[in-house]
Amino acid sequence: MTGEIMTVDEWFKKQGMKVSFQNLGGSSWSQNYKYKADNGKEYFVKTARQSAAKMFAGEALGLLAMFDTKALRIPEVLHWGDDGKGGSYIVMEYLPLGGRSDQKALGRAVAKMHLAE
Repeated sequence: MTGEIMTVDEWFKKQGMKVSFQNLGGSSWSQNYKYKADNGKEYFVKTARQSAAKMFAGEALGLLAMFDTKALRIPEVLHWGDDGKGGSYIVMEYLPLGGRSDQKALGRAVAKMHLAE
């Protein structure tokens, strides 16, 4: 998942994908993007202008642990690392958010996730 230093675009190219992207906004330290590959798959990418690889590693490991519980629909983390230009990023599958959720079902799923080892 990580190790090689490369930009987000280089990572997608290495996966054999041509991509386009849409800026989803961000904060004072990060930007969020929705990438769409030529195979139709969509990806969520968070970038930071400064090195935040350790923080993104923590985010990735937390998401991977939640993903493994299968209790909730968690985006699959695909890659994270430094971009070789002083910044860093994390790439995960894109999940469209919206609509109303069943709050009781959500509560049960979160409880199940917390019971996982």
